Amino acid sequence: MLRLSSLSKDFGGLRVLDNFDLTIPSRGIFGLIGPNGAGKTTVFNLITGLLPPSSGSIEFAGERLNGLPPFMITRRGIARTFQNIRLFKEMTAEENVLVAMGVLSETSPVCFLLPTLVPPPKSCCCQSSRG
Repeated sequence: MLRLSSLSKDFGGLRVLDNFDLTIPSRGIFGLIGPNGAGKTTVFNLITGLLPPSSGSIEFAGERLNGLPPFMITRRGIARTFQNIRLFKEMTAEENVLVAMGVLSETSPVCFLLPTLVPPPKSCCCQSSRG
């Protein structure tokens, strides 16, 4: 379950999110809707650690996420996408997905991007496919 409690965000003297509360149960598909400027992107940036909250708390599965870097939040199963449809054009769709999956691996996606130029570390998830 994801719980946002009294979440606020200030940019300088401007409060863009004010005491926002939200509880999302562990199963289901949910959306966050609102007009432009309502704070939807700010909420996602706070949840994923791209921005620190000015006040309030963010909890996932009973663990407080405030202060964790984005990669640690991603490892807990929370990630976001950006409205950027530009992929690595010289790569296949599968290779693009593998690059994205590299965020969850223990190593850098370098072993996917440059498999013939850079030998992967022994713990690399693509080691078995390269022999």
